[in-house]
Amino acid sequence: MTLRKLDPKTRAFVDDLRKEIVFRDTLCGHSLEYHTTWGLFSPKAIDEGSRLLLDNIEVNATDDTLDLGCGYGPLGLTLAKLAPQGTSVLVDKDFVAVEYSRKNARVNNILNTEIFLSNGFDQVG
Repeated sequence: MTLRKLDPKTRAFVDDLRKEIVFRDTLCGHSLEYHTTWGLFSPKAIDEGSRLLLDNIEVNATDDTLDLGCGYGPLGLTLAKLAPQGTSVLVDKDFVAVEYSRKNARVNNILNTEIFLSNGFDQVG
């Protein structure tokens, strides 16, 4: 099988899509840096539904939380910041999402997380 060569304009477009997206945002008073990519939900900004959820959730400092379908981690990592003595479990069925969640936890020095691949609750124990 031979791949056809892309014209320079198309090549530049494809190369741009491959670049990692990095942005900062503040959720629940915590400013975090997010690394993400195309193919994950809302890769350029935090969506309004996530903001609405976080603005209306009560989390105690010792709570354990679960983010099922975590994407690159904005909800689960914010929950981890809100519950520093608890554990925030982030799971997704997409290995790219899991890798970006792990990277975002590292970049933001969030240590009270468990992040892993799971199809729904399959691997949640």
